Formats: sequence, C-alpha cells, structure tokens
Amino acid sequence: MLVKYVKGKNGHLCGAVVAIDNGRTGWSACCPKDRFDKQRALSIATGCAVKGSNTKPPHFITPHLEAMKERSEKYFKF
Repeated sequence: MLVKYVKGKNGHLCGAVVAIDNGRTGWSACCPKDRFDKQRALSIATGCAVKGSNTKPPHFITPHLEAMKERSEKYFKF
C-alpha cells in the first residue's frame, strides 16, 4: 500500500491519499474544525480504496489523488 499525507495551506496535515495493490485509490480529508488523526485518516482512505466512493474529493486533494494514481501504476506495474 502506498500512502501520502496531505498538508493544507497552513502547513498542517489535513488529509490522506492511498493506493492499494489492485490499482484503486482512496482519500480522506479532515474538516477544518476537527483535529487531524493519522490513523483515522488512513483507515478512511483505505476503506474508500477498497469499497469505492461516489463522493467528489475536495479541490486540495484532487492533484494528490492524480499523482498517487500515476505513482501506483509505476509501483504496482499496471
């Protein structure tokens, strides 16, 4: 599994993007009012990668998600 934690404008962690070995990616984002938790973010992102998600990712996650898709293609050799 590939993992990348995403930082917001202020430099604090605010999301996670993962890729699993079947070529699927998942993401999670923290609400600005909440406190970021790495384990919870990783759990949510992994769940999205396994089960899929119909929710559109926030604008700050999208470039990281696209980069993770490219990275996973090279890493897992699709």
